[in-house]
Amino acid sequence: MLSCMKFVVIIYNFLFWLLGVVLLATTIFLYVDVQHYVSFEDTSELYMTPFLLFIALGAIMTLVGFLGCCGAIRESSCLLATYFLLCVTMCVACGAAVWWSTEHGDSIRDRLQKDILKVVREKYGRGYGAMESIVDQIQTDFQCCGVKGPQDWATSFYNSPNKSQVILDYGVVGGVVPAPPGIYKVPASCCVRGWLNCEKDRSEVPLDMAPRDIRGIDSAGCWEGINRYVEEQWKWIIVVAVLVIAVQFFALLFACCLCCAISRGDDK
Repeated sequence: MLSCMKFVVIIYNFLFWLLGVVLLATTIFLYVDVQHYVSFEDTSELYMTPFLLFIALGAIMTLVGFLGCCGAIRESSCLLATYFLLCVTMCVACGAAVWWSTEHGDSIRDRLQKDILKVVREKYGRGYGAMESIVDQIQTDFQCCGVKGPQDWATSFYNSPNKSQVILDYGVVGGVVPAPPGIYKVPASCCVRGWLNCEKDRSEVPLDMAPRDIRGIDSAGCWEGINRYVEEQWKWIIVVAVLVIAVQFFALLFACCLCCAISRGDDK
């Protein structure tokens, strides 16, 4: 009985270790991928919190899986008890990650939208290279223009005739929005892929023309695509957390059974 339980625990912990490696690699990939779209000063730290937590969990799972294998092979109650406590800690951390993601998801999406709009209206064209690259990346990858549409650029710093004197209105009393001219320009990343007259058409966008009627410019705003992308990432976090909790539950069960079997063997 003891040998059979020992074999099961060793195999299970090898799979547990393998899951930790997969979790670590997948989370690092997602973490690097989202950096292209959400690396804004006010949002990045909050949005990255669950990803960093799961990177830590993946690293701990690889260690715990190895520890469980060693404890089973050596039939060490001390190692198995340590393994049990670490599994309980990871279950609590995964539950906290799920709670945090569901509790703060809406507020982070709102802040992310405001951050992108702020960059479009105030920072693009001022020489903020990293911020401008993020906006261009978003507009190119999601085939969109502006946050809600191309007209977001009409009252932006990018279109200001006197850029050193512009004060943009973000809902603060006293802000001044410069009167837009009859035409405005948008960045090259707003152009439809493969459009030959991009440079001319993006520099002469009529202010009174509906976005869907503008030639060669993506008419959709970027927020819809970004919001969908964020929701997909959030779902991955929750799915991974639930999977890890389920795996750890069985790990706890097997560890308890093996500890009991080892105790009975010592008594005999």
